[in-house]
Amino acid sequence: MIPRKTFTAFFAAIFLATIGFSYMLENNKSKEIKSFFPNQKSWELKRFAITDDKDKTLVFKRINCVWVIGDDNLPSDEIKVTALAEKLITLKSDDLVTENEGDYERLKVSTSQFSFKIEFSFKDETSRTLLLWKADMGRPSHARRADESGVYLIYEPMLAEIKLDTKEWVNSVDEVSGLSKQ
Repeated sequence: MIPRKTFTAFFAAIFLATIGFSYMLENNKSKEIKSFFPNQKSWELKRFAITDDKDKTLVFKRINCVWVIGDDNLPSDEIKVTALAEKLITLKSDDLVTENEGDYERLKVSTSQFSFKIEFSFKDETSRTLLLWKADMGRPSHARRADESGVYLIYEPMLAEIKLDTKEWVNSVDEVSGLSKQ
């Protein structure tokens, strides 16, 4: 025969697990996942330009299905640039911070205050702008599409790796010989 305390503890654990599970399901239902570019794919990008808060800009263009950098069409580290484009286009969040325009400056996602302003041009001739505030490592950042009001928390460590130094993105290895071009 099962002792009364064990029996009571067993049912109390089941009751608490049921409440916890119900709470978890309810919370997951109420959060809507925000995709910043729901109808676009990274392969549809033909150009993107990243501008930092010091007005330094780095432009990536796709020419004949190959990413090049700047007006000089420098060869890019294709894998690195493609990964960055994919991360930016597929950026998602389910944490709405605000939709109040008055908070854009404070959250550093306004057209005049940001860590990064990323301007995308797509093959269908549409363009979009994403404003990002890059938080310190380990903390969530803020993102807002310039043509929308919502500011969202994003948890993307890749933002810390964005550097607007052309050398970081140029392909420095000859594809044929495998030797460094430097």
